[in-house]
This record gives sequence, structure tokens and C-alpha cells, in this order.
Amino acid sequence: DATMRLDGLPDYVQSRLDVARRMVSFTRQEVQHAVWDLESPLLQGNQLGDALRQLVQFLNHGSTSIETEVNGVPASLSQSAMHHLLRITQEAITNAVRHGCATEITLVLSYVAEFVKLVITDNGTGFDSSLILEPKRGHFGISGLHTRASQMGGTVEIKSAPGRGTIITVVVPLETNLTKHTSDD
Repeated sequence: DATMRLDGLPDYVQSRLDVARRMVSFTRQEVQHAVWDLESPLLQGNQLGDALRQLVQFLNHGSTSIETEVNGVPASLSQSAMHHLLRITQEAITNAVRHGCATEITLVLSYVAEFVKLVITDNGTGFDSSLILEPKRGHFGISGLHTRASQMGGTVEIKSAPGRGTIITVVVPLETNLTKHTSDD
């Protein structure tokens, strides 16, 4: 906030700082909820597509444009699955902006008969995936994406190359991640 008040700050720097300030504020709220093991406020009373749109609305400011598309009939996912998919999206957006300097990010959430598929594409600087994705050199954020997907019985595929942006594809089977209903429902 103090830096944003400096005179003569170029517009692109102010824009980046504003995005960072919003991300820090949002992350602080999310950490508080995670510490108390509460669901994200974005998921309270919302389907995953709505929560993703709200996340994007919150972060879609400044020089990065983020678009969201939802295809298919939304399945009633478990809170755990929605939580993990929301966190995967948040991590991917954060990485694209912070490390990749992306100006365009696209989220596509697709509900298909047996699975839900989330594809996050950015036009950032990309990276040499052979170095970053090595088990012993993997970064915490990327490792977290894989851990979250495996906890849902799903997979993550990351395609990237220097100067070519990044595509993250998460596929999660619906059968193990549907909301459980009891006979009292």
C-alpha cells in the first residue's frame, strides 16, 4: 500500500502491485480459513463454477485478464473435491501472474459423464518443464497441485516451455467425488 502511494509510479507497476495486494488480502483470508479447516467462503452455497467465477472476479484486475468458461451440467461434487479444485486454480493463477508474468489466463471447467476436467491456460513466460517437474527439484506449488489431484483420485498434466506459456489440465473422476447423500436427505 505504501509503495502504491509513491509519486511517479508507472501505470503497469501500479497495476501489478494492485493485483499483488488483492492476492495477499485474499490469501490471508484463505489461510485463516485453512488454519481453522473451514471451507473457502467462495464455496459456501455455491457450485464450483460460481466459486471459480468469484475467484476470478476478485483477482481479475490490472494487466492480467482472466476468463472463465463452464461446460456441461454441473455435478454435485463433494466439498473436498471443490475445495481442492478451487485451490489448484488459485495456485495456478498465482504462479501464472507471479512467475510467468501472464497477461491472459483462461479457465475451462468441463463436466463430462465420468469426470470433471479443469484446464488452466496462460500466455506467460513458461518454463522448462523437464527441470521444474523433476521429483527432486519440483517446486512446492507444483507438488501441491499433484498432491491435491491425487487426493481426489485424479491426475494433473502440466505442459510448458520457455516463451510458450503453461497449460495445466486436471482430470478428476466423478464417481469418487460426488456429494454423499444419506437416506435422510
